[in-house]
Amino acid sequence: MSTRLVRCLTTPIDREDLLRVSHAVDGGTHVLHEFVREFDLYGPTSPDRLVPLTQGIVGLVAGLRTAVSGLVNHRRSPAADVAGTHLAAAALERAHQEQMVALVTAPATGESLRMLALLGRLDQVRVQLLLATDALADGAMKRGL
Repeated sequence: MSTRLVRCLTTPIDREDLLRVSHAVDGGTHVLHEFVREFDLYGPTSPDRLVPLTQGIVGLVAGLRTAVSGLVNHRRSPAADVAGTHLAAAALERAHQEQMVALVTAPATGESLRMLALLGRLDQVRVQLLLATDALADGAMKRGL
């Protein structure tokens, strides 16, 4: 009974790290909102270039969700989930860099500048989700999980 009560009254990670995770996810959500607003505003002619990056962000969110769920449910240590999320973020960064190289090597147009802004927004989302993952890893490490 006391073990169950302790799990109800304490968080799997401390408040500071939980706050860092929350702020990073909130920041990522805000930047994603800005991306959607700018996407609608700019109406890019080649939105298919953004598909791999948006799919990568969905993968990052899923990995972060899995790590948080495993931590909260005390199923296992979040180390494997956090490592997987870091690998997904690295793959997303490479995809972002490839798109940036393609834009920079092509002639500069208004469309390429709009695409550059959209790619920048998606990269900001990646960075925010990576910050959330790092905060989750720090919190789990402090608790010895």
